[in-house]
Amino acid sequence: MKQRYAFFILTVTFLTCAFAYAIDIKDVPFKIANFGKVVFSHNDHFRQEGIKNNCKTCHNAIYNLRKKARFTMADMEKGLSCGACHNGKRAFALNDCIRCHKVADVTMKVKETDR
Repeated sequence: MKQRYAFFILTVTFLTCAFAYAIDIKDVPFKIANFGKVVFSHNDHFRQEGIKNNCKTCHNAIYNLRKKARFTMADMEKGLSCGACHNGKRAFALNDCIRCHKVADVTMKVKETDR
């Protein structure tokens, strides 16, 4: 009886681990006016230290899936959304634009100068 119980526990544990590593959650694209598209990769983030396949690290601690919220760069600089981790300490800083905004040309309005 103990052998059957042990076999059952080992089988369930093995299947759970195998399933956890077999999950392939899709990337999430965000279209941002004047800044191109940002693609969030769940798989890339799952591999990071401190996350390691734990969805609860971000959901619903950083992102509330029940509410659709939009965040500005100013919000992120205050530690919201991507800025919760991408602060230059835990992960690369927000000002490393090209790492997320995969565009060749980005146009930004700036205050005119006398030159």
